[in-house]
Amino acid sequence: MRRPSEPGRPSFFSKIMQRRVGDITIESIASESAKFAAPLVLVHGLWCSAAVWRKFMGYLAHRGWTCHALNLRGHGDAGGRDQISGVRIADYVSDLQRVIALCDTAPVVMGHDLGGLLALACPPAATRAVVALAPLVPRA
Repeated sequence: MRRPSEPGRPSFFSKIMQRRVGDITIESIASESAKFAAPLVLVHGLWCSAAVWRKFMGYLAHRGWTCHALNLRGHGDAGGRDQISGVRIADYVSDLQRVIALCDTAPVVMGHDLGGLLALACPPAATRAVVALAPLVPRA
């Protein structure tokens, strides 16, 4: 069996588009056949980047979801890495809200670890649904 990265076989990575919005970058992939009106916004955990969602995005796009994965400031190729020690949870919530505002309709927000905490911090009116996978629980 050939791997997706081998010559002669298309890769869903070629369908992922990337754009920058301020200090964050957004990786997006359109659904192959639109089955769901709400897009998915995917938020990575504390020690990773949007890259962790790429294979999952291809799987979901094949099943009808348009997906957007963001690199929070200081993560992946987003800006602000030199200032990451001063970034607060409120800054990350602001990053996520900016991405949600770019969506045509209220999205389903799915986050893991830090992303789960941020997803839970979204105003209910701004999202269609929230999925928090092992959300980070800060100490009081």
